[in-house]
Amino acid sequence: MLSQHLGKYHKLLPALCLIFYLVKNDKNKRAVDAATLTKAIFLCAYLESHAGRVYGILSGEGRHKSKALELVEKIRKKFQSGEKQNIFFGEFTKRDLGRKFGSYKDDDLERIISVLVDHNYLIERYTEAAFQQKEKYSYQLHPDLIERWSNEK
Repeated sequence: MLSQHLGKYHKLLPALCLIFYLVKNDKNKRAVDAATLTKAIFLCAYLESHAGRVYGILSGEGRHKSKALELVEKIRKKFQSGEKQNIFFGEFTKRDLGRKFGSYKDDDLERIISVLVDHNYLIERYTEAAFQQKEKYSYQLHPDLIERWSNEK
């Protein structure tokens, strides 16, 4: 869908240039100048970024972001409760999150964790595979997040 939408942009740039040229109403110039072209290019880039956001929401990306925020809120509550068995003071795995908050499908949990890593809620660590073992990713709460939550108590 997004590619079909962006496919129409080849007509948009010259149309915007013409509109900006006519609005400027400079009768001495017979051609579009570089400043007008630059304005049109920036507006196309702006519109493209918004189209990406809209189509991202339609494709389910927004759903994962909202679930990620829900998970962060659950983690914050557990963290601030001061449980002795709190997994969030050190490193934890996807499996640990799944066990603690079992309401997520495995694929969803991977995408949710990816969103949290991208937005600096979690730090991802990679451990190479030992003999006859799989490589492993572990996660840790971002230190800035821990500090902020500690100050909220």
